[in-house]
Amino acid sequence: MVRLFTSQGAAVIIADWNEKEAARLTDELTSSGLQAVAIKVDVSKDADVHSLIQETVRRFGQVDILVNNAAVILPKFLEDVEEEEWDRLLNINVKSVYLTVKHALPYLRKTRGSIVNMSSLNGLIGQKMNPVYAATKGGVVPLTKALASSIAKLT
Repeated sequence: MVRLFTSQGAAVIIADWNEKEAARLTDELTSSGLQAVAIKVDVSKDADVHSLIQETVRRFGQVDILVNNAAVILPKFLEDVEEEEWDRLLNINVKSVYLTVKHALPYLRKTRGSIVNMSSLNGLIGQKMNPVYAATKGGVVPLTKALASSIAKLT
């Protein structure tokens, strides 16, 4: 997605907890003359997400599109899942969507920007040995629908 956006002239922030990989991709893009910046962020933490959006606005002046693509998967039977694992998937796969939209929305309203929330087919039909991932991705679907009906301009 980042390669596609930058190839079309977009300036992008690559927000990732894996600073090394984000920097590698940023270096690849910028060496080709494209605009990309890597920022280390834990999308499950309010302060990190707030800083991410503020830094985006500082660097680029606005937010035109928000792509929520953060996800972790946990292929285990439900009875083998620890509470901490459940919380981690819920926080990264669902809470991050809430946090990024919450902090980006004031800027997206100014630009009449777009939000893209990535879910998964697992969120609709589930998958063997993947109930936690399916539950979290399933949560993104109605969250996105509710957001759309709440914030979309009706014409």
